[in-house]
Amino acid sequence: VKAKVCELFVQISKFLNLLEPELFGLAIKSSENTFIFLDPLEKLSKYAPKTWKTQNNGMDNDGLPLFNVFFRVQFYVDSYLFIRYIHCKLIVIIDFF
Repeated sequence: VKAKVCELFVQISKFLNLLEPELFGLAIKSSENTFIFLDPLEKLSKYAPKTWKTQNNGMDNDGLPLFNVFFRVQFYVDSYLFIRYIHCKLIVIIDFF
């Protein structure tokens, strides 16, 4: 897999029609159940488990995905009033709670 994190982020931003993508980022969950934001210039395979490349369906034996990437708010602003577009405000509010 040669896709970079930024390529996936661009596709997600287009799908969500984000007009303020600089507030958001892609993250994975660590073993401590915290979110770690991915470097946009790195390949996705850097963050994926080794078995992700060998499994052709991307699922483990229990039918769960081997690799999850989360779209999250990466940079919070002091007030949601600084965010211009309503759907970006909604994503920030949902992510906060």
